Amino acid sequence: MERFLTVDEVQDAHKEPFVLTGYRPPHRPWRYYLMSIFSLHNETLNVWTHLIPCIYVLYMLNTYCDEVDYTDGVSGKLFLFYGISAFAIHFLSACAHLLCSRSVASHRIAFIFDYMGIAFYTFSASLSSGYFSSKPSFAYAVRPWFPWVALLFNCLYMVASAHSHVRYSRGDPKRALIQVCSFGSMYLSGMLPIIHRILSDAYNGSVDDVTWMHVRHILFLVIGGFFHASEVPQRFLPGMCDVIGHGHQIFHVFTAAMALTQMQAIFADLQNRGHLDLVLLQSNHSFNNGSKNHSRKPLLQQLVHPCCHAASVEGYSDHSCMLFCSCSLATGSLAGRPFLPEAPFTKGLTTMERFLTVDEVPDAHKEPFVLTGYRPPHRPWRYYLMSIFSLHNETLNVWTHLVTCIYVLYMLNTYCDEVDYTDGVSGKLFIFYGIRNFTLHFLSSCAHLLCSRSVAASHIAFSFDYMGIAYYLFNGSLSQCYISSEPSFAYAVHPWYPWMAILFSCLYLVASAHSHVRYRMGDPKRALIQVCSFSTTYLLGTLPLIHRILSDVYNESVDDVTWMHVRHILLLVISGFFYASETPQRYFPGMCDVIGHGHQIFHVVGSASLLTQMQAIFADLQNRRHLDLVRPTELSITTYYVVLLVTYGLIAFVFVRKALSIK
Repeated sequence: MERFLTVDEVQDAHKEPFVLTGYRPPHRPWRYYLMSIFSLHNETLNVWTHLIPCIYVLYMLNTYCDEVDYTDGVSGKLFLFYGISAFAIHFLSACAHLLCSRSVASHRIAFIFDYMGIAFYTFSASLSSGYFSSKPSFAYAVRPWFPWVALLFNCLYMVASAHSHVRYSRGDPKRALIQVCSFGSMYLSGMLPIIHRILSDAYNGSVDDVTWMHVRHILFLVIGGFFHASEVPQRFLPGMCDVIGHGHQIFHVFTAAMALTQMQAIFADLQNRGHLDLVLLQSNHSFNNGSKNHSRKPLLQQLVHPCCHAASVEGYSDHSCMLFCSCSLATGSLAGRPFLPEAPFTKGLTTMERFLTVDEVPDAHKEPFVLTGYRPPHRPWRYYLMSIFSLHNETLNVWTHLVTCIYVLYMLNTYCDEVDYTDGVSGKLFIFYGIRNFTLHFLSSCAHLLCSRSVAASHIAFSFDYMGIAYYLFNGSLSQCYISSEPSFAYAVHPWYPWMAILFSCLYLVASAHSHVRYRMGDPKRALIQVCSFSTTYLLGTLPLIHRILSDVYNESVDDVTWMHVRHILLLVISGFFYASETPQRYFPGMCDVIGHGHQIFHVVGSASLLTQMQAIFADLQNRRHLDLVRPTELSITTYYVVLLVTYGLIAFVFVRKALSIK
């Protein structure tokens, strides 16, 4: 594979604390760094965790344009500016991480533009929060000076961050202190409207779903900031999280979740028309002008607040209408007045596509501690296929596997230059391993995409999902035994090991499919059966690696590839913890429904484990480790797969019939 550098081979400006490998060499052509987006180094995930939100922000803006006219009035323009800033922060950050390794100068320039994107986003978020999401009392109190204070804090943040980046090296406490303090002050000043709203709603006992969305996006940023500032987990596992899993990548994931959640919350406030109770900039300007024959109508009339409707019915002029609005808002005399149904701004602006709550779906579809975001059942199949572009509680479960599918195909295409997949047993085993990696992620994404149509569809979809997992366990067992194990282990287990792997794989499929049909989601028996059957099968498949790791430790011959095997086992254990413990939604029910619940984290960490395992097996193949091992014949491999697939077909037939018989 293409060789990347260690921490001792790069300049100080490029060094990440506790990240020891995976650095790209400097002074290459710009094309090299642009194409490195498709290589696996220590900045790859930093780039992709911002490029994907970029695309999603554009999709959200395109979706919302059906309900918001971005060119008509202050409200539409403010929301459009917020969307542009959300795109800009992710795009500039992705570019910074992609191009920073060319030289010290390019590193500094790239991150100065990154800080500019952060400042621009925070300023746009401050204005949107102040004029869409705040309480009327707060908006009236701060309206004259709030935008200027936000602008001042944003400029100070950019100056402080750019100066600290140029002046101090990465990991210097002064640099961290300056950046944390300047960002904290800027973010706090911008979030004052939201903090005031949350405290007011909590005090009055009127916290609604949108307020919880604002709480959620603040928590996402705090959690992301913790990983960024504390440099966890690489601080405790130096060298083990260099490419996948270090704190800056986790920080990117949480901040992207924060920006998307905040965008959704602000749009919900725009839909709920809470901003109609606020005095916006243009309405104040129009009123002060005092021109009765102004060609552009006052904003409050454009937005058709009920008070304007009441005033217009009684024959008031535009300016009298605005005075009537202000007096009515102050006295609270508009309670219960209806909105004007034929208003052009409110046409089509009733609600976003409505998903269901946990009380409205069948028991088979309920996720423990996930209270909202369920898709309605019994819709056409096209609805569920197109829901891949909607934001519900299965969206990230689908995309976290689809993206991995694409990356597996890219890795297989890259490795084919060095491995002949048709020549010899080892090449065939590796291509089968790659196919099972693709199959696992593809079947899982299809299961999460289509499972909501009916109870039978849920059972059938996840039966095929378990088949993909069982197929992964079998192929992983063979690859690890005949490519990555110690020669003594391979010779000892060769006659019976593949057949044991087939048996345990089929038993796992039967146990998991049965528990899915027999017990509902959240039942301890179901979780116990699935965890025990998977753990037993995975332990059998990992025996060659456990023997190798213990032998290398005993002989003091642990190399980088052995550490990669350790890493992928640890990643799978971590993913299993999030799956089995239902964390964090267990402690924040309803707050992680769409973004951040345990099954999504399980997908992300599990995918990282499988990609690391694939990279480790390929490294063993490159090191010609398999030449010292006993290997099965091609006829034996064909026999294994024929027996396995026929057995899978029979098991699937039984459980599909059982699922279809459920009413």
